[in-house]
Parts: sequence; C-alpha cells; structure tokens
Amino acid sequence: MPKIALGTWFMDKKATTISAIEAAIQAGYRHIDTAQNYGNEVDVGLGIKESGINRSDIFITSKVDANLKSYKPVITSIDDTLFKMNLDYLDLMLIHNPQPWSEMLDVNNRFFNENLEVWQALIDSMKNGKIRAIGVSNFEKDDLKNLIENSRVVPSVNQTVVNIMQVPNDLLKFDKKNNIVIEAYSVVPHGISLRYPQIQDMADKYQVSVSQLCIRYVWQMGLPLWRKSTSADHIKQNLAIDFQISDADFNYLSNLK
Repeated sequence: MPKIALGTWFMDKKATTISAIEAAIQAGYRHIDTAQNYGNEVDVGLGIKESGINRSDIFITSKVDANLKSYKPVITSIDDTLFKMNLDYLDLMLIHNPQPWSEMLDVNNRFFNENLEVWQALIDSMKNGKIRAIGVSNFEKDDLKNLIENSRVVPSVNQTVVNIMQVPNDLLKFDKKNNIVIEAYSVVPHGISLRYPQIQDMADKYQVSVSQLCIRYVWQMGLPLWRKSTSADHIKQNLAIDFQISDADFNYLSNLK
C-alpha cells in the first residue's frame, strides 16, 4: 500500500473529482481512497481510467457503507462498487465504521454480531478474488478484538484519525502488536495555527505550510495516510514533505493538548 493517498471525501462533483484524481496521479500519487458512502465511486473510477495509468500501478481503497450490517447486502454492495468503478478487483476494502451512521452516539452498542457478518462477507469476497486485502475504519480495540477472536482473519488496516492534536497511543500499540497497519486521516486539525501560533512559526522555520508540517508529523510517525484536496497545487504540496522535523520540535508537537 503506497504510504500517501488522495482522499475523495466530499468530492461530489464529477468534473472536480476526475480532475483531482488526474492531478494526483500526474503528481505521483499511486493510491486513491474512496467509499460507498461518498457517492463518487463512478467518478473516481472514471478519473483513474482517464489518467491513462495502468490498473496494476494504482492502489484503490473503498469502504463498505456503515449502514450495511448483514452479509448479503454487503456482498451485493461490493459487486456494485466494482461495477461502478469498472474494476475487476479492489486492492483494499474496509468496514467504514463499527456502528451505523445513525447509531454513532450510542457508545454501548458496538454491533459485534453484525460486524462479524460484514467481516465474513469481506473474507469471502477476498477468497473470490474481488478484493486483495481487507480491513476496517474507525474501529476501537474492543471492535478489533471481536473480529480477531471470532475469525481467522486479522484486519490488514485500521483507518483512523491521527494528527498532532489526536494521537491514539493505546490503539497504535494494540494494532502494532496485532500486525494491523494504522492508516491516518484528518491529519491536519482544523484551526490549529489559530489555536497555536507557534505551529505557524515552526512551519515558517522549515519553509513549509502548516498543512505540510502536520502531514510530515504523521509521516514521521511511520504511518500511511490519506489527505483530501481538489486543488492541483495543494495536491502537489501535500507530497512535498521531504524535510525532517527535529527531535525537539517533534516532541513539542507530540505534547500539544
């Protein structure tokens, strides 16, 4: 899995989505992240096709809609995703969330049994060659334990929020112990430079933007990540992180609250 992906969350206009993907691939991205819930799988597929890149050279991730919590609808949804994107297989398919979107505030119901059905659908789709690897998104330790202890397949990836303001250290340790790759998203906290003017000063020191500093911080943690942008300039800028945050600055960033 390439270490940085173009995220397509809230890309809901065909022309914008296609141009963003073409710009990303031209800039050097080789991983595109989408989801059934984003409603743009058709356009993402078109963008990849129109870029002219070989299918084998691009890593494509999608996510099962969190509202689907039983076996057959998930199987059908995977077929629909492949059809919409005009693909023979996906490189990675994730369970988008342990709870349906409407139940996210109910912290006491983790939908363990339902997620096992979804997980089995992903396992079977992988066995059938429709998916190369499977994983999850937004899963906490108990959600992961449910899958690990009740199936023989450990998630390859757990996609979760990681940024300067939010580092889930316990989850990182658990996933590392179980050989689960944490893939970070929301790597640039909203309003961080307003809350901490020192962040802008640090970015100026390295001659980068605040966004580049935040991306580099997660990158330097050793985590793959995705970052959404529709601007060709920002797409290129998000890849331009070949600088090193000093140990002192990294420790400072790690202790922000």
